[in-house]
Amino acid sequence: MSRQHAIPRLMQILGVLARHKFAGALFGRRRWPKPQDVREALEELGLVFLKFGQVLAMRHDLLPAAYTQELELLHDDLPAMDMAEARAPNEGEMRTPLTHLFATSRT
Repeated sequence: MSRQHAIPRLMQILGVLARHKFAGALFGRRRWPKPQDVREALEELGLVFLKFGQVLAMRHDLLPAAYTQELELLHDDLPAMDMAEARAPNEGEMRTPLTHLFATSRT
């Protein structure tokens, strides 16, 4: 990812974290957001963050039960993802439509 794209994404991430009350945790204070706020922030931030949340849901050795229980919802109760949203990062990275990359054969 180029610096030109990274800075707006970083600002978006920081905005989502601020909206979901992560400021205390980000600045080293011992105030953590509610488990629901953590889950909602990960959902809002997209696929990579969702996968991270799914991994954290299984780490009962790292997080209190209230957090792992809330993050377990990321395994089953996710909103549907629009195909265009899933396709866009790949096409942007490859700089070509996926239909050109993966040909179908009819025999």
